[in-house]
Amino acid sequence: MRLFNGLLLLVLVFIVAEARRGLRLGQDKSRGRSKSKSVKRFAGSCKEYIENGDKFLDCQDCHLTAVLHDWPLDIDHLLLARNRLKVLEDNTFSHFRNLVSLDLQLNEISLIKAGAFSGLSKLTTLLLQHNHLQVVSEAMFIPMPQLRYLRLHDNPWTCDCQLDSLVRFLQVPSNRYMGNFAKCAEPTRFWGQQLKTLDPKLLCMPPMQAQVHLPR
Repeated sequence: MRLFNGLLLLVLVFIVAEARRGLRLGQDKSRGRSKSKSVKRFAGSCKEYIENGDKFLDCQDCHLTAVLHDWPLDIDHLLLARNRLKVLEDNTFSHFRNLVSLDLQLNEISLIKAGAFSGLSKLTTLLLQHNHLQVVSEAMFIPMPQLRYLRLHDNPWTCDCQLDSLVRFLQVPSNRYMGNFAKCAEPTRFWGQQLKTLDPKLLCMPPMQAQVHLPR
């Protein structure tokens, strides 16, 4: 009888242990599902997620040709690298008023309207490298008073009178992290010169006169 009671007790202990193990597995799976739900998807296969308290919208490599209007408006970081954007019209980003960083590198952008970045008063980082930009105006940066980091390299900059205001803007001492390594592609006399060190007075000179003043 004692042997029977002992065996029965062992069976009961085994059943309870298995039940608890099953409960833990169920909780782990539930937590896994909860974690996956923290990533939301939007049109164009964009992914929204939160990291260190900041909200990101990752739309990289989505073959986008335009900024869509159904994206969340309260994001802090917008990642648009490696898409097919060509022109940034006025107010393209004006509804993303919380943006701190905007990544537009490796697109096909050749034109940015002066008001494209209107409303981005909190933006500190703008990445525009590896595009098709030839000319932009200093006026483009007026809506972004907090801008500290600007990447413009690997664009085919045309260094003539139209680029005068940008060159002067980049050479302001407080803009030390803006436009580093951006170089002239045209005209030939300025080819390879960095915008940060180019004498802006030469940009509006007639070609022959500017040639005389170039460093040898």
